[in-house]
Amino acid sequence: MEQPRTRSAEESSALAAVIGHAFPRWTVWHLNGWWYAAGPHPGGMCARTLHATQPGDLCRQVDDYEQRPPAMLEAAL
Repeated sequence: MEQPRTRSAEESSALAAVIGHAFPRWTVWHLNGWWYAAGPHPGGMCARTLHATQPGDLCRQVDDYEQRPPAMLEAAL
């Protein structure tokens, strides 16, 4: 497993903005060594939050979630 890269707060904020631009329906942030993305959930009653220790892993999770058919998204909660 790759070692986490140490980034400044400014670098992390900039990277979160880039990831958010790639996934506009999601809000992305970095906190205490973890990357988070909160996005829509079918039905609109709540948000789905994903997390990972690496930004690339978070991107893969969000992309996987975005590719699922709506019926699978409802069952995933």
